Amino acid sequence: MNKELKNYIKHIVEQTDMSDVEKRELESELQDHLLLLTEEYIVDGYSEEEAIKMATQAFGNEKALSKELNKVISPYKMPLKILSGVLFSFYAFVLWIILIGGPGRSTAGVYNPYDWKMNINIIPFKSIMWYATGINYINLSTILYNLFGNIAIFAPLGFFLPVLFKKCTNVKNVLVYSFLASFIIEVIQFVAHRGQSDVDDIILNVVGAYIGYLSYKLLRTLSLKAVQLVSFKTTHK
Repeated sequence: MNKELKNYIKHIVEQTDMSDVEKRELESELQDHLLLLTEEYIVDGYSEEEAIKMATQAFGNEKALSKELNKVISPYKMPLKILSGVLFSFYAFVLWIILIGGPGRSTAGVYNPYDWKMNINIIPFKSIMWYATGINYINLSTILYNLFGNIAIFAPLGFFLPVLFKKCTNVKNVLVYSFLASFIIEVIQFVAHRGQSDVDDIILNVVGAYIGYLSYKLLRTLSLKAVQLVSFKTTHK
């Protein structure tokens, strides 16, 4: 890409209130619009240099465009972030009550072999397969609770992490932190004699977090589409 166009786009994107990932996505979209507009001017008979100059002029001043984009991106960013923080705190409290604050098991020692055997599963997919194939001898509500419940309960975490923490705007970090959170909960459940500790719970929790992250990405994509609309309208004034 022409250096002048690259610098022009860089100046616009740098001044927007977005994460690094979102800035790269916006940069790509602006690049497509500008190159298309430049090609249109070249087809009309202008030289490449003239076409680039006219395309950037049509887009407008970098600072003014960044300001307009920020109005679309984050007019309510701080209130929404505060609201997200409150909702996340409430979610964390409910999660703790459901997973840790439930009725306890026997007070038998943690290192009791029978207790280990009955309340721990370290074989991946063992419990999932047991519930998935047990429709004939397991209550349906129990199957739904243990499979889809474990997914649903971590979906909000996958959504809130990238909203509240910049480090979690990529899927890798979301999955890593979700895994750690689920693992810690399973350890606490075992040590505190609360429920059963199951590696399949961790697997399902991480799947739920991934679904939550996809929901976040969908909403961010829709907001970026709004940003693209602003740039398109600015281009065709």
